[in-house]
Parts: sequence; C-alpha cells; structure tokens
Amino acid sequence: MAFFSPRASSLAPALPPPGLEKPIGEPPSSSCAEYRTTVLFRNVPYAFTRDTFVELLNSQGFQGKFDLVYVPMDFKTNRARGYAFVNAVDAEVALCLFVTFEGFQAWPKRSSKPCNVSWSCRQGLESNVGAYRNLPVMQAHVPDAWKPAVFSKGSEVPFPAPTGKLRRNRKILHCDGEAPRI
Repeated sequence: MAFFSPRASSLAPALPPPGLEKPIGEPPSSSCAEYRTTVLFRNVPYAFTRDTFVELLNSQGFQGKFDLVYVPMDFKTNRARGYAFVNAVDAEVALCLFVTFEGFQAWPKRSSKPCNVSWSCRQGLESNVGAYRNLPVMQAHVPDAWKPAVFSKGSEVPFPAPTGKLRRNRKILHCDGEAPRI
C-alpha cells in the first residue's frame, strides 16, 4: 500500500494547464504541438559552435528540416553557453527532434550530460528572426559562427538585415579574446 501524504502532495508543483509548456524531457502531445516548431536544446557541450551543432543535426537525419539555428556564445570565454535553439520546418519535424535528442549523449565533443529538449518560449521562424536581427551579436565585427543562422533547403542563406540601429556591446570579444575596435 502506498503512503499518501496530503502535505507532500500540496507542495508538489501543479501540472501546467492543457496546451501550455511541457516539462523538460516530456514528449509533447500532438494536440499541443500542432503549431510549435522551435525547440530549445539544453546541456549542449560548451565546446560546440553553431556549425558543430548544424553538423550534428545533419548527421542525425535533419538535413534540410530546419530553417534556423542559434547557439548563444559566452563572449568572455568564447564558448557556447550550453543551450541552442532550432526552428524546424514544420511541427512534425519538431516532434522528431524531441524523439531523437531527448537524453542524447552521442556528442561529437566530450560531454557527460544528456541533452534535454523542450519547447522554446518563442515559436516560428518569423518570430525568432524578428527577435535576433537587432541583437548586438549581429554586428559586423562579431564572428559569423556566433550569430544565429537561417537555412533554406539545407543551405545557409543570408540573415535578414536589422530593422534598426544595433546597440553597441563592449562585452562581445573576437575569437582571439581581444575586445573589438568600435
């Protein structure tokens, strides 16, 4: 017989309302995922770059099945921050990303952490491009590998131009660790 404690159950986190974010690692149901295409990957090795992540996606059968990849970089260490965003071309591919990468540990770079996959708060190519195109990371002096990339049919295409003036960010370093000349 299981022990039931009303106190313990009242402290347990409430389940999210139907249609909202699923907890990390829990595969999304098809009903709540019909329109979702942007996936957040956690525990990405710090040695990864955007290009390394794209190579991994392609090696796992996703060539041409995503249209945006962003691996945020730590400007002080010139290393990945440990997470990445991928926008799949449709909701079905997004669900396949969950199946393939939840618990994934076959990283081409050394890492003992299994990948965790969840929905991103921002969904869709247009929404992601709109959010990223005016970030300081999009400045010309920042290495391209640090920037989000847009893809069409498996090939990288130019990222849409900023809609306004980009803020200066003195924290952004060049790959050699020197501060950029602005």
